[in-house]
Amino acid sequence: TKVNWYPPKIPNRFNQCTIKVRMVQWPPFVINVPNGSWSGPPRSSRGIEISLLDLVAEFANVRMFYHHDQVPDNWGNVYGNGTITGNLKYLYQEIDDIAIGAYAISMKRCLVFDAVSYHKHEKLIFYVPFQTLNSKLTSLGEIMGFGALVLTLFLYLVVTTMSWLVSRHDYTHYQKFDTCAFETYQILLGLSVSLQPRSTKVRFFIAMLIIYSFYVVTAYQTLLTSTLANASTKQEISTIEDILD
Repeated sequence: TKVNWYPPKIPNRFNQCTIKVRMVQWPPFVINVPNGSWSGPPRSSRGIEISLLDLVAEFANVRMFYHHDQVPDNWGNVYGNGTITGNLKYLYQEIDDIAIGAYAISMKRCLVFDAVSYHKHEKLIFYVPFQTLNSKLTSLGEIMGFGALVLTLFLYLVVTTMSWLVSRHDYTHYQKFDTCAFETYQILLGLSVSLQPRSTKVRFFIAMLIIYSFYVVTAYQTLLTSTLANASTKQEISTIEDILD
Protein backbone atom coordinates (compact mmCIF):
# COMPACT_ATOMS: atom_id res chain seq x y z
CA THR A 1 0.00 0.00 0.00
CA LYS A 2 2.94 2.34 0.37
CA VAL A 3 4.35 1.69 -3.10
CA ASN A 4 4.42 4.64 -5.47
CA TRP A 5 2.77 3.39 -8.64
CA TYR A 6 3.74 6.43 -10.70
CA PRO A 7 7.41 7.28 -10.12
CA PRO A 8 9.00 10.07 -12.19
CA LYS A 9 9.90 8.57 -15.54
CA ILE A 10 12.73 11.07 -16.13
CA PRO A 11 14.93 11.40 -13.06
CA ASN A 12 16.48 14.78 -12.40
CA ARG A 13 19.95 13.35 -11.88
CA PHE A 14 21.75 13.83 -15.19
CA ASN A 15 24.18 16.32 -13.67
CA GLN A 16 24.49 18.68 -16.65
CA CYS A 17 25.31 15.89 -19.07
CA THR A 18 26.09 17.18 -22.57
CA ILE A 19 23.77 16.17 -25.42
CA LYS A 20 25.02 16.98 -28.91
CA VAL A 21 22.35 18.40 -31.17
CA ARG A 22 23.10 18.86 -34.87
CA MET A 23 20.70 21.36 -36.33
CA VAL A 24 19.60 22.84 -39.63
CA GLN A 25 18.73 26.53 -39.57
CA TRP A 26 15.14 26.35 -40.75
CA PRO A 27 12.58 28.85 -39.40
CA PRO A 28 10.33 28.59 -37.53
CA PHE A 29 11.89 25.40 -36.14
CA VAL A 30 15.45 26.70 -35.74
CA ILE A 31 15.97 30.46 -35.97
CA ASN A 32 19.48 32.00 -36.08
CA VAL A 33 21.04 29.83 -33.37
CA PRO A 34 24.82 30.42 -33.30
CA ASN A 35 27.01 27.46 -34.11
CA GLY A 36 28.47 25.93 -30.96
CA SER A 37 25.97 27.50 -28.56
CA TRP A 38 24.47 25.95 -25.47
CA SER A 39 20.94 25.63 -24.16
CA GLY A 40 19.55 28.25 -21.86
CA PRO A 41 16.24 29.53 -20.61
CA PRO A 42 13.49 28.69 -23.15
CA ARG A 43 13.04 31.57 -25.56
CA SER A 44 10.59 31.60 -28.42
CA SER A 45 12.93 33.71 -30.57
CA ARG A 46 15.28 30.75 -31.14
CA GLY A 47 12.71 28.54 -32.82
CA ILE A 48 10.16 25.91 -31.85
CA GLU A 49 12.45 22.91 -31.67
CA ILE A 50 15.20 24.81 -29.89
CA SER A 51 12.68 26.03 -27.33
CA LEU A 52 11.46 22.47 -26.76
CA LEU A 53 15.00 21.17 -26.23
CA ASP A 54 15.81 24.10 -23.94
CA LEU A 55 12.79 23.15 -21.88
CA VAL A 56 13.91 19.51 -21.78
CA ALA A 57 17.40 20.57 -20.73
CA GLU A 58 16.03 22.68 -17.90
CA PHE A 59 13.70 19.94 -16.71
CA ALA A 60 16.15 17.03 -16.94
CA ASN A 61 19.26 18.92 -15.80
CA VAL A 62 21.24 18.40 -19.00
CA ARG A 63 22.98 20.74 -21.43
CA MET A 64 22.19 20.88 -25.13
CA PHE A 65 25.11 21.66 -27.40
CA TYR A 66 23.82 23.11 -30.66
CA HIS A 67 25.99 22.99 -33.73
CA HIS A 68 25.48 22.71 -37.46
CA ASP A 69 27.35 21.34 -40.44
CA GLN A 70 29.46 23.44 -42.77
CA VAL A 71 27.17 22.38 -45.61
CA PRO A 72 23.96 24.44 -45.34
CA ASP A 73 20.62 22.62 -45.20
CA ASN A 74 22.40 19.28 -44.88
CA TRP A 75 19.44 17.26 -43.61
CA GLY A 76 20.44 13.99 -45.22
CA ASN A 77 18.34 10.95 -45.98
CA VAL A 78 18.16 7.16 -45.76
CA TYR A 79 18.12 5.29 -49.06
CA GLY A 80 16.96 1.83 -50.00
CA ASN A 81 20.50 0.48 -50.42
CA GLY A 82 21.32 1.38 -46.82
CA THR A 83 23.22 4.58 -47.60
CA ILE A 84 22.77 7.37 -45.06
CA THR A 85 23.82 10.93 -45.85
CA GLY A 86 23.93 14.38 -44.29
CA ASN A 87 23.20 15.02 -40.64
CA LEU A 88 21.51 11.66 -40.35
CA LYS A 89 24.87 10.02 -41.04
CA TYR A 90 26.39 11.74 -38.00
CA LEU A 91 23.42 10.58 -35.98
CA TYR A 92 23.79 7.00 -37.24
CA GLN A 93 27.49 6.99 -36.34
CA GLU A 94 26.57 8.27 -32.84
CA ILE A 95 28.64 11.39 -33.30
CA ASP A 96 25.50 13.32 -32.42
CA ASP A 97 22.62 12.50 -30.12
CA ILE A 98 19.76 14.41 -31.74
CA ALA A 99 19.10 15.86 -35.19
CA ILE A 100 16.61 18.69 -35.55
CA GLY A 101 15.44 21.10 -38.23
CA ALA A 102 11.95 20.20 -39.51
CA TYR A 103 12.64 16.53 -40.14
CA ALA A 104 9.82 14.46 -41.55
CA ILE A 105 9.10 10.88 -40.56
CA SER A 106 9.50 8.29 -43.32
CA MET A 107 9.40 4.51 -43.43
CA LYS A 108 13.10 4.16 -44.26
CA ARG A 109 14.15 6.54 -41.50
CA CYS A 110 12.05 4.73 -38.91
CA LEU A 111 13.95 1.50 -39.64
CA VAL A 112 17.19 3.17 -38.51
CA PHE A 113 16.26 5.96 -36.11
CA ASP A 114 13.80 6.71 -33.36
CA ALA A 115 11.57 9.59 -34.37
CA VAL A 116 9.54 11.57 -31.87
CA SER A 117 6.73 13.61 -33.37
CA TYR A 118 5.68 16.54 -31.21
CA HIS A 119 2.74 17.30 -33.48
CA LYS A 120 0.07 15.14 -35.09
CA HIS A 121 1.43 16.00 -38.56
CA GLU A 122 4.91 15.40 -39.91
CA LYS A 123 5.74 19.04 -39.36
CA LEU A 124 4.26 21.80 -37.30
CA ILE A 125 2.54 24.06 -39.81
CA PHE A 126 2.02 27.74 -39.15
CA TYR A 127 -0.97 29.63 -40.49
CA VAL A 128 -1.41 33.36 -40.81
CA PRO A 129 -4.80 35.04 -40.57
CA PHE A 130 -6.38 35.89 -43.87
CA GLN A 131 -7.52 39.43 -44.50
CA THR A 132 -11.12 39.95 -45.47
CA LEU A 133 -11.94 42.42 -48.20
CA ASN A 134 -13.94 45.13 -46.50
CA SER A 135 -15.43 46.38 -49.75
CA LYS A 136 -18.38 48.67 -50.29
CA LEU A 137 -20.41 46.16 -52.27
CA THR A 138 -23.21 46.50 -49.75
CA SER A 139 -23.86 50.01 -51.03
CA LEU A 140 -24.93 48.55 -54.38
CA GLY A 141 -28.24 47.78 -52.75
CA GLU A 142 -28.95 51.50 -52.63
CA ILE A 143 -29.42 51.39 -56.42
CA MET A 144 -31.01 48.00 -56.88
CA GLY A 145 -32.64 47.81 -53.49
CA PHE A 146 -36.28 47.03 -52.90
CA GLY A 147 -37.47 50.59 -53.56
CA ALA A 148 -35.52 50.94 -56.82
CA LEU A 149 -36.65 47.50 -57.92
CA VAL A 150 -40.31 48.36 -57.32
CA LEU A 151 -39.89 51.67 -59.17
CA THR A 152 -38.23 49.96 -62.13
CA LEU A 153 -40.89 47.27 -62.29
CA PHE A 154 -43.66 49.87 -62.05
CA LEU A 155 -42.19 52.02 -64.81
CA TYR A 156 -41.63 48.96 -66.98
CA LEU A 157 -45.26 47.86 -66.63
CA VAL A 158 -46.56 51.40 -67.25
CA VAL A 159 -44.44 51.90 -70.36
CA THR A 160 -45.30 48.45 -71.70
CA THR A 161 -49.02 48.90 -71.11
CA MET A 162 -49.17 52.41 -72.54
CA SER A 163 -47.07 51.46 -75.57
CA TRP A 164 -49.40 48.56 -76.23
CA LEU A 165 -52.55 50.71 -75.84
CA VAL A 166 -51.41 53.48 -78.22
CA SER A 167 -49.87 51.16 -80.83
CA ARG A 168 -52.80 51.09 -83.25
CA HIS A 169 -50.76 52.66 -86.06
CA ASP A 170 -47.49 50.94 -85.20
CA TYR A 171 -45.96 47.61 -86.08
CA THR A 172 -47.88 44.46 -85.20
CA HIS A 173 -44.91 43.70 -82.97
CA TYR A 174 -46.03 46.45 -80.56
CA GLN A 175 -49.75 45.73 -80.95
CA LYS A 176 -49.33 42.40 -79.14
CA PHE A 177 -48.76 42.68 -75.42
CA ASP A 178 -46.31 39.78 -75.13
CA THR A 179 -44.00 40.91 -77.95
CA CYS A 180 -44.30 44.53 -76.79
CA ALA A 181 -43.29 43.49 -73.27
CA PHE A 182 -40.30 41.61 -74.67
CA GLU A 183 -39.14 44.66 -76.62
CA THR A 184 -39.48 46.98 -73.66
CA TYR A 185 -37.62 44.48 -71.46
CA GLN A 186 -34.71 44.50 -73.91
CA ILE A 187 -34.70 48.29 -73.88
CA LEU A 188 -34.71 48.29 -70.07
CA LEU A 189 -31.56 46.14 -70.12
CA GLY A 190 -29.90 48.50 -72.61
CA LEU A 191 -30.04 46.04 -75.51
CA SER A 192 -30.92 46.79 -79.10
CA VAL A 193 -34.34 45.83 -80.47
CA SER A 194 -35.17 44.40 -83.88
CA LEU A 195 -38.00 46.82 -84.72
CA GLN A 196 -37.95 50.46 -83.67
CA PRO A 197 -41.39 51.99 -83.00
CA ARG A 198 -42.62 54.30 -85.75
CA SER A 199 -45.60 56.06 -84.16
CA THR A 200 -44.99 59.18 -82.08
CA LYS A 201 -47.00 57.99 -79.08
CA VAL A 202 -45.15 54.71 -78.75
CA ARG A 203 -41.82 56.46 -79.28
CA PHE A 204 -42.65 58.85 -76.42
CA PHE A 205 -43.09 56.06 -73.88
CA ILE A 206 -40.14 54.10 -75.23
CA ALA A 207 -37.96 57.23 -74.94
CA MET A 208 -38.93 57.51 -71.26
CA LEU A 209 -37.81 53.95 -70.69
CA ILE A 210 -34.55 54.47 -72.60
CA ILE A 211 -33.66 57.54 -70.55
CA TYR A 212 -34.43 55.77 -67.26
CA SER A 213 -32.52 52.69 -68.31
CA PHE A 214 -29.51 54.76 -69.35
CA TYR A 215 -29.23 56.48 -65.97
CA VAL A 216 -29.77 53.29 -63.99
CA VAL A 217 -27.21 51.25 -65.95
CA THR A 218 -24.66 54.09 -65.89
CA ALA A 219 -25.03 54.64 -62.14
CA TYR A 220 -24.88 50.92 -61.41
CA GLN A 221 -21.76 50.31 -63.51
CA THR A 222 -20.04 53.41 -62.12
CA LEU A 223 -20.65 52.41 -58.51
CA LEU A 224 -19.62 48.81 -59.21
CA THR A 225 -16.34 49.87 -60.84
CA SER A 226 -15.61 52.34 -58.06
CA THR A 227 -16.31 49.74 -55.40
CA LEU A 228 -14.07 47.10 -56.92
CA ALA A 229 -11.24 49.60 -57.35
CA ASN A 230 -11.40 50.91 -53.77
CA ALA A 231 -11.50 47.72 -51.73
CA SER A 232 -9.86 47.82 -48.33
CA THR A 233 -8.75 45.16 -45.86
CA LYS A 234 -9.94 44.44 -42.38
CA GLN A 235 -7.61 43.38 -39.59
CA GLU A 236 -8.63 39.93 -38.41
CA ILE A 237 -6.29 39.48 -35.44
CA SER A 238 -6.07 42.17 -32.78
CA THR A 239 -6.12 40.40 -29.42
CA ILE A 240 -4.79 37.22 -27.82
CA GLU A 241 -8.36 35.90 -27.69
CA ASP A 242 -8.56 36.18 -31.49
CA ILE A 243 -5.39 34.12 -31.85
CA LEU A 244 -6.71 31.42 -29.52
CA ASP A 245 -10.02 31.34 -31.35
